[in-house]
Order: sequence, then structure tokens, then C-alpha cells
Amino acid sequence: MREDMNNKVIISLVIILAALAGGMFFLLRQVSQPNPKPDSQQTVQTADEQEVRDLIAQFGDKMKAISLLAPKDSLIKEIEDNYGPLISSELLAGWKMHPEWAPGRLTSSPWPSRIAVLLLERGDDGSYEAQGKIMEMTSTEATNGSEIDSGQSVALKIRKQDGKWVVTGFTKAVPRQ
Repeated sequence: MREDMNNKVIISLVIILAALAGGMFFLLRQVSQPNPKPDSQQTVQTADEQEVRDLIAQFGDKMKAISLLAPKDSLIKEIEDNYGPLISSELLAGWKMHPEWAPGRLTSSPWPSRIAVLLLERGDDGSYEAQGKIMEMTSTEATNGSEIDSGQSVALKIRKQDGKWVVTGFTKAVPRQ
């Protein structure tokens, strides 16, 4: 009886090991085979990421047109005209109530030239979060084609709304002195 029980255990172990070996072979074979056609989800993510990077570039380019020291009515108009097509209606409404929270320039020189993207991550919900820094320029840098790191870090939230990518959140860290 005991010998019969041992045989059943050994047979069961052999079956389990064979199943595991077969599964490992299948997995290794799948991993080692190249995927000649790009995955459509991967292509969409790559296209989306490029659109998001382009949006951040357009947004960063508009910062120089926003004079944060302008009278409130003028500042709100500049924010609407320059950022309006690039941001969500909620963010626009917030900046209209508190225009000093919008990114822009405080002096005539240096002025913000762009946002250098340091990190771009896609969220589970399809939105993106970007980390970057504001690059600035003076007439000297404009002449020789260089930029200055402003020391200001920024974070942006980007989401697709009504079929287009828009900035839904913007946070600027105060530079260390």
C-alpha cells in the first residue's frame, strides 16, 4: 500500500515538472522571438508622446509673451490669447481668477524661452505627467544661440480632452537662493 502511494506521488511530481518545463519552454520561445510588426498600442503611445512633447514645446514658447507685471486686464487677455488653445478650460478659469499663478516673464531680460522636458510619464488613465525646467534667454544668448537654466523646476499634467491634448495642471517650484 505504501509503495502504491509513493508511486502516485512520484507520478504526480513528474507530471507537475513536465507541465512547468513546457510552460517555461513556451515563455522562453515567446520572449526570444522578435516582433516584426509594431504593436498598435505601442505606436499610439509613441504618437501620443510626440504630440504631448509638441504641446509642451508650444506652451513653453508662449511664456515669453505673458508679462506677469502687466495690468490685470491685459494679463488676463495675454493668458487667454496665448495659453487658451493649449490648456484646459478649468486651468484657464483658475489663471483668470489668479493670473499671477500663470507662467510668464517678470522682467524684460532674461525671459523664458522654453521648457526642457526631463521626464515624461504616461499614467494608467492615459494622461501624462512631465517634469522639466524653464530655460531662459537674454539678448546675448539669443545672438549666440544658447540658453540659461533659470533654476525653476516645473511639473505639468497633460490630458486628452475633446480629441486634443491640453495642459490641465502646471506647478512651478521656487528656485533655491
